[in-house]
Amino acid sequence: MNNRIKIVYLIRSLKRCGPVNVLFHIVENLNRSIFDPIIVTFKPEGLDSIICDFQDIDIKVYSERSMIAGIKKIRMILNDDPQKLIIHSHGILPDMVNVLFKRKNVVNISTIHNNPFEDYPMTFGKCKGNLLARLHCFLFRSCLKSLK
Repeated sequence: MNNRIKIVYLIRSLKRCGPVNVLFHIVENLNRSIFDPIIVTFKPEGLDSIICDFQDIDIKVYSERSMIAGIKKIRMILNDDPQKLIIHSHGILPDMVNVLFKRKNVVNISTIHNNPFEDYPMTFGKCKGNLLARLHCFLFRSCLKSLK
């Protein structure tokens, strides 16, 4: 029986960018005798994806076509091994999915890679950006509560 702790990393895609580079360095440096890393993405990988870099270091990657497909994959992983599981999300959409899996046997963690109240209004406009920033902070706090 495999006694390693499963860590499911949630990220929108493996498109070459800062958060994906951070994730790569996290999984590259994990002690594989203790942890079993799995990555679930929520959209098909494009030409700018570095999925091959993850596969080259023997990381299991499930590149799903949508959030719904990603949620089904996470449920399958959870049902496969109902023991303790860590779900570590990166980004607002993965954080939304992470909150769906708050359970006794799941530790929910989120890494925030930006300042939502500065970045979202610049990207999405003042009204929509501030709403998204508030939503992201709410999701982030929800993940933190599961660590208590």
